Amino acid sequence: MITAQKIYFVSEDEEVFEYAYLNAVGNVNVSGLISDTIKETKFAIPICSKKWLFAQDLDNVFIVVADNKEMLNIIKELLKKGLQFVENWIPYWMYNSCEISAEKMLQLVGGNKERFANAMNEIKKKKQVILIHGNCQTHAMRYYLKQNEEIAKRYVLVEMPQLWNAGHKEKYDKLFDVDIFSYVDILITQIVSKDNKFAERVSTEHILSLVNPECKVITISNAFFNGYYPQFCNDIKYDKNKVAEVVNEKGLSLYWGRLDYVVAEKVIEGKSVEEIIESILDEDFYDRKWLYNYIYNGINYTKAKEQNCDIKICEYIESKLNKEILFTTSMHPGENLMVFMRENFGKNRNKRYFSML
Repeated sequence: MITAQKIYFVSEDEEVFEYAYLNAVGNVNVSGLISDTIKETKFAIPICSKKWLFAQDLDNVFIVVADNKEMLNIIKELLKKGLQFVENWIPYWMYNSCEISAEKMLQLVGGNKERFANAMNEIKKKKQVILIHGNCQTHAMRYYLKQNEEIAKRYVLVEMPQLWNAGHKEKYDKLFDVDIFSYVDILITQIVSKDNKFAERVSTEHILSLVNPECKVITISNAFFNGYYPQFCNDIKYDKNKVAEVVNEKGLSLYWGRLDYVVAEKVIEGKSVEEIIESILDEDFYDRKWLYNYIYNGINYTKAKEQNCDIKICEYIESKLNKEILFTTSMHPGENLMVFMRENFGKNRNKRYFSML
């Protein structure tokens, strides 16, 4: 990513500088540290003042800002000198990362959209941009992609908030405000319908309207399967108002917002904790025919959702039904399923342009 002949670290925070320098060793030849307060380090590199640096010809110099408290002040000085973000300098946390945050980048250029656009264009000269759009499982997908050294060399991932978190609205606003989608080379998207419960603008259809026509698109299945959790099925005949009342009175816990209706029903019947545990431990607690219908209804529901997806999961779920639990909740896939999805990126019809995944 860095091609300049001379690379200087700028810092007034010795601890952060040491961390950044140690991560740089072996990747670049560090020319020195620029600091007005740090007088010596344990590294055999020269230390010079900012005044000295700005008196030099900076045409072939790249600066890594290794600081916390003083970072924004240092960056303001760099901007005053006409030095461009990404082209001439980056913060230390971007140095070895293959993921960027549009929100943080915008902050670093003082909210200036033109400087932000220049920074994104510089990044695109060196790497292709990937955006993963969807919900909870996108975090795991980004994690697995970032562990791949070949991916890190050729691609940069854009950090995108997960849809379910209402507190992320401001982050979404900034992504749309800087038109981050126009820079995306590869979009990996879970199919989010226009009538989703968050907003039409986060739907797959709308996001697709914002990316360039040349953008490559990989659609992945919404990783949802309720077959492992029959206790969350609300087909049981009960008075919903009574359940709500008992939940409040008895303090029944919700698991990821879901109520165990089996336990709730037993509580309504007045069963003790011991009696409830003994009851649900019975392997014949559920009617087998009902249970299998419940499981395969869940599979068929997911199959219908993934018909037009490049990456499908239902066949894999069926193959593992009696061997392992692939979901930690109905909406949260476990590690093995995430590994399966990652491995299948390179086996779908988009292999011609994304084969290394």
